[in-house]
Amino acid sequence: MEVAVVAATAVLDVLMPHVAYDGLAAGLVAEAAQAAHSSLAAVGASGEEALEAGRRVSAEVARWMPSGPASTSPAATCA
Repeated sequence: MEVAVVAATAVLDVLMPHVAYDGLAAGLVAEAAQAAHSSLAAVGASGEEALEAGRRVSAEVARWMPSGPASTSPAATCA
């Protein structure tokens, strides 16, 4: 389960600096990260593990979105 979260976070870290202000592209990247989370059930993760992974991936997506808090958004510091 930890591996899926780390993988989704790594993908977000690479792609989001380039697409954070492009709503459609950012949405597609966020959907891809959520798909990684959703795949956890297919590999036998418990409901609790999947929920925790989903929370962590969602928090990472929110961190990159321009509407998020400026103090925690890496997109806000990339100029």
